[in-house]
Amino acid sequence: MTGRPKGSAFLRDVTTPLADEPDWSLAACDGADTELFYREKDRYLTDAKAVCQFCPIRLECLEFATATGQYGVWGGMSRAERLDALKRRNAREGAKAGWQHRRQRQTLAGQLRAAGKTPAEIAEHLGVDLRTVQRYLSTTTAVMAGLEAAA
Repeated sequence: MTGRPKGSAFLRDVTTPLADEPDWSLAACDGADTELFYREKDRYLTDAKAVCQFCPIRLECLEFATATGQYGVWGGMSRAERLDALKRRNAREGAKAGWQHRRQRQTLAGQLRAAGKTPAEIAEHLGVDLRTVQRYLSTTTAVMAGLEAAA
């Protein structure tokens, strides 16, 4: 293998198959001093990121480093930057999942109401308080689901 991951500075996660790795020979850092990418001072980070800026496999390198927990600059981002980006992505996905879950509960509340269940019975079924059921039933989603269920 040629390219970036040379020597002892390369920390590979052995659970990642070799077939999933980028073609390192295409990397802009191929042949560069690997020490440049593992120094934590701002001056060196800027120099390392400059090498990555127009690299044809920058995104693949970034994904690889994020997936395998590499240290240093990979794909134009330091380890701290990659961890921050990963936390932001996970927070967005978590918020999206929460919204979808809430939408499903609203829909179910509307369907249960259309089936003749009382708000108290719906609250017990969903494991929420009566006020939450009232909010669910006041939404267009719940009302439409109830109308569709009744049809």
